[in-house]
Amino acid sequence: MRILIFVLSVLLFLLTAPANAQEQPLDIALAQPDLDDYLRAIPSIFAHPEELSGDLAKIVFLEIELRFGEQLSAEAHQTLRTAIDSLNSYFGSADTLPIIRQHWEHALLIAWLRESDVNLATSSHLVLEDYNIDVSRHDFDGDGIPEHILDVLRDCQSATCQGESRNRTDAGYADYVVIQGTDSRNYRLISVPLPWLGVGYNVYSSQYGDLYPLGFRDVTGDGFDEWLWIEWDYVARYSGYRIQLHILAWRDDEIVDLFRDHASAQWLDVTGNAYTLEDMNVWHFEEVAGQPTTIVQTVPVRDNWDCNYETVTRFTWDGAFFVPGEAETRLPHTFACLVRAAEQAMIDGRADAAIPLYDAALALDPQEDYSAYTRVRLALAYAHMGRLKDAHDMFEQVNRLPRIADELPGERSGDNTIPELVTALLDAYGEQPTLENLCLAAHQFVTQQPVYIFDQLGLLAGTLTSADEYRGYPPVFLSEVMEMGCDLAPVFRSALEQIHVPIDTSPATALVAKGWPVEASFHADLNADGIDEWLIWIDAETIPPALFVSTESGYRATLWRDAPGFRGTYPPDENFHLQSITLPDQTVALAGLDYILIAPLATRLEQIGGGPVCEEAHRVGELSLWHLDGETLSRFFMTSVCDDADIDDLITRNGIRGTHVLERPNTFWLLVPTTYTWDAASHAYVASALPPMTPEPTPTSEPPSYPESDVTSTIYAYASKDYDRALTQLDELLIYADVLPSDIQHYARYLRALVLEQLNRPDEALADYIAVFETAPESGWGRLAALHLEAANT
Repeated sequence: MRILIFVLSVLLFLLTAPANAQEQPLDIALAQPDLDDYLRAIPSIFAHPEELSGDLAKIVFLEIELRFGEQLSAEAHQTLRTAIDSLNSYFGSADTLPIIRQHWEHALLIAWLRESDVNLATSSHLVLEDYNIDVSRHDFDGDGIPEHILDVLRDCQSATCQGESRNRTDAGYADYVVIQGTDSRNYRLISVPLPWLGVGYNVYSSQYGDLYPLGFRDVTGDGFDEWLWIEWDYVARYSGYRIQLHILAWRDDEIVDLFRDHASAQWLDVTGNAYTLEDMNVWHFEEVAGQPTTIVQTVPVRDNWDCNYETVTRFTWDGAFFVPGEAETRLPHTFACLVRAAEQAMIDGRADAAIPLYDAALALDPQEDYSAYTRVRLALAYAHMGRLKDAHDMFEQVNRLPRIADELPGERSGDNTIPELVTALLDAYGEQPTLENLCLAAHQFVTQQPVYIFDQLGLLAGTLTSADEYRGYPPVFLSEVMEMGCDLAPVFRSALEQIHVPIDTSPATALVAKGWPVEASFHADLNADGIDEWLIWIDAETIPPALFVSTESGYRATLWRDAPGFRGTYPPDENFHLQSITLPDQTVALAGLDYILIAPLATRLEQIGGGPVCEEAHRVGELSLWHLDGETLSRFFMTSVCDDADIDDLITRNGIRGTHVLERPNTFWLLVPTTYTWDAASHAYVASALPPMTPEPTPTSEPPSYPESDVTSTIYAYASKDYDRALTQLDELLIYADVLPSDIQHYARYLRALVLEQLNRPDEALADYIAVFETAPESGWGRLAALHLEAANT
């Protein structure tokens, strides 16, 4: 073991090295400190609390853990205790890596038990220093010699830790461990797969919560008792408490959890008052003598429609683990749950299954708050099944409901939205009683609302599976009309599939005749057969235009899914132009030029490297070319446009005038003007030679931005032994070494030395240790680096 005077001599040698050290190699070698060196050095490394950092403490924890692991427990208790006390400010911090904290605590406990020479076989309670331990016994491995169960509390924050109640939430460290062995010379600590707990950890940490033992019982049918536990922890402010069942058993000289998926046997308790199996009424054990137990998990769920139901999961024993079966949802026969089931049927496209569910709900309570909404949904389900007369009668029922009469001038009441929708649907029914007309009217009504209106009309599909969110009056969203049986796009597509338009008839006229309101159209001969193709937009936002393609037997119609430009499905206007063009190979293409106003955006473009092309432009657009491939329009060219121009100005016999995006470092981009010329071999427009990229400016002396998350991720890369990734991250950080804060610079340089050692690059590691020490010999980082330095040839 290296003595302290030897380390000091190395430090003195480094401090007095000649000034021309770069010309004469320093007679210093890379040292390999042992565990005792680290533990004895910790008090001096952390001698100045005002200079300490969380990164320094984490590195010490990690370095000792990765180098020495289980050797900690062989050290003297007082040596460990002195080191832990020096690190105490960080030991109880949420920043400490939890698994390492537990290893240190276990080592401290074993050292204390060994040196105290206690007899666990006859002890029921142990107290020493700040330890308060209850001792019990159970024969886990069935060898006739019981193991010792230690309920460990250390650093109690109040007297309640030491009383009969043993309030574990007041202890700085609380853990359950199992000790195997008969005397202090043969003790073996066995970790229990339960979270240890400790004060100082935030509510989102796995170290925050509580544990409740449920005792021992044989649930696998093998004749040996398993150890049952309830884990209780806080999840989030509005979510409640996660309650989890653990079944622990002895397997291959260790204790394991018998749930294959540790998170499968859990539920969310919003009350926080469930501490026993009886309180929770969630887990039930179906026991048959001599057979494995079936664990039935019945979880209560309440959704935002006040449907209080249950999900039931049965866990069966497969010989190694308890595995969950398919979860079963049990909905009671209540108004809310019947409507919920009906809504799911509508989302699934099963209107026939939804109708009896809506009927049953209304039969239970025809005056329920959601009855008007339910009647509207039932009417649409009737329409889907072709029962248009029943749909009309149901709309009339809702239409007779009283409306809110105390609205102020210029204001709207959400309570009137359903009657207003019904009025629109009845008007559509009067014009032409079809499902398409009803869905079109519902679509137009919702998209034309000036604001989202909170009332009883809508229910988002996602809320059907949400147990955490309560919303009594969901907003009217377009997606609700779409998700629940009136998605106009497939309705329109289905109608197009049934429309036959002769060649001598205008497709726009045919659509109007079928009740579809045509808003705009464009036609041109895109397949060079002498007959125009048509694009037709109906008066319904977000619905793609219909594409009518000429064939020998007449027009065939589909939806143009891949709509052009920035604005997708909007029809042509003063900013969006369509035009057919003849390409150099004499084929026909559809050209689309779509502009958006960007006057307020000009400054932003300049900030993110927009370049000189668009900085002064008032509009930016997209020019795209499309081929008609059978019955589909496919885009084969696109460029951004900053000029305020027409299609004929941009597409000439010399090529296409557009821009090209140059990628630049630091995620910047640059739009540069270029001309795309026709390549006869590939039948495509290609960019001409591009200008060279503008050189990046020399980095300034301003400190770089280095998020704390980047520093933390580097430590975790080292902890997970991903040394190549850690080295890459550190090298990227150290590019700016001269302008980094000193503590971050020392951290990065020292951690880089550790990583280089693991990568078997000792000369580079030695150089980094020396650099850390020479820069700050009296700092904690300098003292830590000194452990790795020694005089050569000694």
